[in-house]
Amino acid sequence: MKYTAELEKAIDQQEQTATLCIELQILYLYEECIGFNIIKPSLYGYDILDSLSVR
Repeated sequence: MKYTAELEKAIDQQEQTATLCIELQILYLYEECIGFNIIKPSLYGYDILDSLSVR
């Protein structure tokens, strides 16, 4: 039972991370379209996005 709960928690965290990455990518594309930087590029977490896209 403990294993199942830990597995569900890990899956939830992974889904939240994926959702955040998608939201950041959408914001980045929006900024590209309007030619304006809303947030600093360092906040995008390019390393995180790149590592997730490799998987």
